[in-house]
Amino acid sequence: MHSRMIRFAVVPAVALLAACGSTQQTTLPISAIEPEPAVDRAAEARAFVDSVEAVLLDLSEKAGRAAWVQATYIIYDTEILAAEATEEYLSASVEFATRAADYLDVQGLSPEVSRKLQI
Repeated sequence: MHSRMIRFAVVPAVALLAACGSTQQTTLPISAIEPEPAVDRAAEARAFVDSVEAVLLDLSEKAGRAAWVQATYIIYDTEILAAEATEEYLSASVEFATRAADYLDVQGLSPEVSRKLQI
């Protein structure tokens, strides 16, 4: 009975493939292709600034806590923790500053976003 079920399932699939077996590809006319939506660079810059502020706030808090522990418990291990947290914060800051340069010439930025990008 199992082989009979397989045979009945395969027959419609083979018939479907034969019906659709045309090797010609249809192409859409150029007018049917929708243009990509315009990117609002000012909104993109605002979103970038917001995400950068959130990340740097977290990294700053982490570095501050590590520095407090290092100052309270002055041992080799806490110095390493503080140095690593500070390095992570500084590396992220440099990367974000480099990426912020892409948005400096965007028109329509608010004075606040423009100032944050320059800083």
